[in-house]
Amino acid sequence: MIDHQKACMYFHNLYLVAMADRQLAKEEITFLVEVAQQMGIGVRESSDIMMDARSKGLMIPEDEEEKLAQLEDITSMMMVDKRIHEQEY
Repeated sequence: MIDHQKACMYFHNLYLVAMADRQLAKEEITFLVEVAQQMGIGVRESSDIMMDARSKGLMIPEDEEEKLAQLEDITSMMMVDKRIHEQEY
């Protein structure tokens, strides 16, 4: 399990990918909720992260293992609604 600050960064990045096409599909919301729960991020905190996400942009992890883990989940997020939008890549 990653520390809480890194978990929030991870969630932040997934949210940005989900919002790349400016809308959240039902499947994307479900995926985000599951990730937040698994990482111990509460509803209020996840809402705060989402409200502030666009102003911070994508945050690249320093650790190679974390980069790979995020890439896997970002790819899953891109495919969860069965459409990969041009803005998502």
